[in-house]
Amino acid sequence: MDERLGLASNIPLSSLSLTSLELSLTLIHPIHSLFPHLRTLLIHENSRFYRGANLLRHLVEHSLPPLVSIVLISTGTTDGELCWCLERLPLIQKLDLIDCLCISDTFLEALSTPGQAGYLAPQLKQIGLSETPSHITPGAIVDMLSARCNAPFVEVPQRTTWASRAWSWTGFLYGVGPNHHGVIQPQDMSTSAILE
Repeated sequence: MDERLGLASNIPLSSLSLTSLELSLTLIHPIHSLFPHLRTLLIHENSRFYRGANLLRHLVEHSLPPLVSIVLISTGTTDGELCWCLERLPLIQKLDLIDCLCISDTFLEALSTPGQAGYLAPQLKQIGLSETPSHITPGAIVDMLSARCNAPFVEVPQRTTWASRAWSWTGFLYGVGPNHHGVIQPQDMSTSAILE
């Protein structure tokens, strides 16, 4: 019997086989932390100014799922919290950060600098930065790409501004792992920047 959900159950939590989860509420109840087989996760906190409990960190602390894809939308997750989580999620291949105002160049620097165990998120193949705040600069993006792709980059895509933000870059970067080389191809704001 496992009563962590508030209900008696004859099903052991380790047998739950949910592999994808989308959260758009701040949950106080621990049900969201009991998914040991979760592979994809989308968290939408609905308010970029709300700084509640870090759902991602709570999930990693209590369940440590084999996540390969994370999408964070309007969350209050900080650079340090995201780095802490990625240190414990080595299988991450896709990371999308959309309107996350607490993420800055510090996070991109952490992705750019290998530690004793290698790069943070060593399997990372795709990163999306959308509606990013001014704390993420073009230089940090260039440095991260140069480090992760073992190739020098001298500029980010040409269309890096958006009328409603001081600086925003919408796009995905494919092939950001250490074995990828390529050139960023400038794209329209509605499409992805592709690294081949």
